[in-house]
Amino acid sequence: MVKAAVLKSDKNIEMEDFPKPENIEDGILIRILSAGVCGTDPHIFNGERAGVNHPVIMGHEICGVIESIGKKYESVSYDSFNVGDRITIVPGTTCKKCYYCKTFPHMENYCLQRRIYGVTMKSDQPPHLFGGFSEYLYLLPGFWAYKIPESITDDVGSLAEPLAVAIRSVERGMMPGLPYVSMGPGIGSNVVVQGAGTIGILTTLVAKLMGFNVITLDKIYLRLKMVKEFGASKVLDIKNLTKEERIQAVKEQTNGIGADLVIECTGELDAFEEGIEMLRRGGRYVEMGNFADVGFSKIKPNFICRNDIEIVGSVISPPQNFKKAIYILKNYDYPFEKLITHKLGIDDAEKAIKNVAERKGIKTVIKP
Repeated sequence: MVKAAVLKSDKNIEMEDFPKPENIEDGILIRILSAGVCGTDPHIFNGERAGVNHPVIMGHEICGVIESIGKKYESVSYDSFNVGDRITIVPGTTCKKCYYCKTFPHMENYCLQRRIYGVTMKSDQPPHLFGGFSEYLYLLPGFWAYKIPESITDDVGSLAEPLAVAIRSVERGMMPGLPYVSMGPGIGSNVVVQGAGTIGILTTLVAKLMGFNVITLDKIYLRLKMVKEFGASKVLDIKNLTKEERIQAVKEQTNGIGADLVIECTGELDAFEEGIEMLRRGGRYVEMGNFADVGFSKIKPNFICRNDIEIVGSVISPPQNFKKAIYILKNYDYPFEKLITHKLGIDDAEKAIKNVAERKGIKTVIKP
């Protein structure tokens, strides 16, 4: 039998045993080595994320080892797999049937019926194991996966998914704008990253590797200290500052003009409102932190109009960015292991989720 933490309903996690899949036909059976707790997981737990299907085994940031491969399994990604390989999975795949899949097949995040491990795939349907907070995960055909190199630890391997999401947010900020205004922020531009949790730190790192001057904001000392090690040119402790003082602090770091690009990684509504005012004229704002629907934010349309700014969203990541994420984890000498501040077992899944909600440490992982 396989033990897993199952979200039966909002705010109700129970331990459950499932039969271990036998006679695998076209999938892969993965033994979980480390599963990261995402900043979205508390929202899933609380019922604030649309599209969750109960009962569900949560967890979509995966590093595991292949225990068995079905004879009919065909990889859709660049890698071929063998028993014993450590892999990470791309947790979502498209329906390939809806309007968006047929019209914009390269934009997987547009799909209306996207299947997502740890979110939309119910555990009461065989083979049941569709989430990372479990001893095993069953990878269905059609989902992308990538090998984890030997030099990357299990826990760091589980960072591939959030790092891929961070890569997408920076790339979203660099897309060309109106030709007469800008060809998009790039080398030497000033970028503000709001928040220094796991996503904020990884976004800071990606922006640094892209050649940005990175200013990262947070109010937790541990996170501010850590983000310095991941490339922030300047960190701003905003704990005791008013909104106006935070905006002014950013202006002082950008020659009084404002940032070329601001990326929101906090998931807090107030950050959206004030982050827009940290931009220079013609700047761009990337909203990625408020993935769950937690309410409304007040903004001034006049500010957007008068300053000719762009506001764009960034959600999930295409499979190709996982390859980039693994490249960074393998080839750049940053203290990724130090991001993992809490390691808990499956029985403590609810505690792990609350750790993230209460912003304890930086990254919490579940290790079966």
